Amino acid sequence: MYNLLIVDDEMIIADGLFSMFESENSEQLQVYRSYSAMDGLDIARERRIDILLTDINMPETDGFGLYEQMTALWPACRVIFLTGFESFDYAYKAIQYKNVRYVIKAEGVGKVQTVVHDVMAEIEASFKEVVPTVVELEKESRERLIKEIVLSYFNGEITLEEFKRQKLEEVGLCLDLEREVYVVGTQVSQVGNQVRTSGEQMQWAFKINALLKNHLPEQFHIFPLPMSKALFWLIQPDMERSGDLQRYLMNLLDLFQVHLEQSMDVRSLIVVSKGKRFDMLPGFFYRFYDMLKMQLLLEGSQMTYEELQRLVHQKEQDEFSEVSTEDFPGRRQKLTAALEHLNRSAFFSELEPILEEIRHIRSRHNIHAKEIYLTLSVTYLNYINQTGLYEKLPFELALSPLTNMEEYATWEERADYLYRLGEAIFKVSERTNLSEVAELIARVEKIVDENIENGINIAMVAEKVFFNTYYLSKLYKNAKGINLSEYISNKKMQRAREFLADPCIKVQRIGERLGYSSPANFIRSFKNSYGITPNEYRRNILSDGK
Repeated sequence: MYNLLIVDDEMIIADGLFSMFESENSEQLQVYRSYSAMDGLDIARERRIDILLTDINMPETDGFGLYEQMTALWPACRVIFLTGFESFDYAYKAIQYKNVRYVIKAEGVGKVQTVVHDVMAEIEASFKEVVPTVVELEKESRERLIKEIVLSYFNGEITLEEFKRQKLEEVGLCLDLEREVYVVGTQVSQVGNQVRTSGEQMQWAFKINALLKNHLPEQFHIFPLPMSKALFWLIQPDMERSGDLQRYLMNLLDLFQVHLEQSMDVRSLIVVSKGKRFDMLPGFFYRFYDMLKMQLLLEGSQMTYEELQRLVHQKEQDEFSEVSTEDFPGRRQKLTAALEHLNRSAFFSELEPILEEIRHIRSRHNIHAKEIYLTLSVTYLNYINQTGLYEKLPFELALSPLTNMEEYATWEERADYLYRLGEAIFKVSERTNLSEVAELIARVEKIVDENIENGINIAMVAEKVFFNTYYLSKLYKNAKGINLSEYISNKKMQRAREFLADPCIKVQRIGERLGYSSPANFIRSFKNSYGITPNEYRRNILSDGK
């Protein structure tokens, strides 16, 4: 059985999700709920949490803080962020997290249910992965241990003296810390871009490491540092050597690169640094890593670290001048207004020049282009959330790239997606006709009538029809000429008059049944509607009955 914890400071959402999963009566899922991160952690301290479904924007501790503390308690816990992405900052921060799922509130409870079941299936599938051989597992565990300590030193968590006290040479780090080390980094991509399981990824990395060792002299010590989207090695000869060792390594790796492509269908970009003292590696390694990730794969390419540095610097200078976000807030307001009024020509006349600014950017990590993409994503999501289009749009175009731009490899593809999504929004919106609106209004009024004694309000109605509160109110007024809140109030007053005709029902009890917070509030509302108090109304109708 898996334990699911739902955390949301909006009680109506937490309770609704809890009821939905509880109603499944699944033998595989035990459901818990909390209205704050702190209470959620108290639950987690008492029992294992396998899946955390949490809102991001919460008071005191937000979803990100809860993520970090929860995974510290239960490292295997899978996390699903539930968010409205109402600001650029939240959208940008959420996308930086790895190994989590994100569900936009606008996508509806059905999407939440689907993602939770997908995560359960992933957990089950992970139990069936092929286990490496004992020798491979032992080697992998040893290298992971060393890697974590090496990276702790590289990012400044421990000092060089603390690093030396680890005595890593005893577990396989055969590097002399008093001598220079050469750092080699590579991007690799297999032809065909096959999807790999974690076991296949490990075997793939083992093969590449073994192939590299075959191309280096026996007198060279090598330690692999696999990173996300790049592979690194620390390389050191067992004694001082004369000559340009950086160039020598590049010559050796030239043949390795050819061998890699012919034997494994792998294309690569290889970058070799000059020798660095071990005390210079903190900071340097991560600069190297960040620059290597920024490069589009250049088939068969080799370069020195210095050449990579110049290339990145030039690219940043070129691209900085290509994208400007100074006037973007005003342009975004125009886009929002055009969407609100479904003005297709005005919308695309604003959108096209914005997308043109990022379409030809080469670096996938250009921060200005990211800001434009994410801000447009938030603009789309706000409109989709308000209009309830999240149920219809997926039949035209997937919404997931809005929160994960990495689904597309280039800025041209990302710009094309945003343009196509704009077209899909107008297509679906314009397809909505008057009969659909009339059907929605009838459904809204039926919900109000059936729940008039359950404290019904606009927010509860909006949730039941999966609409944004503001947009539903606007739609209702356009269709009926009065506010939805007026309709609800009128229905409550109508029911109140029916109750007042029965002298056995106390006025205080009538207010409670209709969801008023206090008797005074009910009396004030009744008097505002009819000019007399409930007791005066009761006396009048009872006296008329005589």
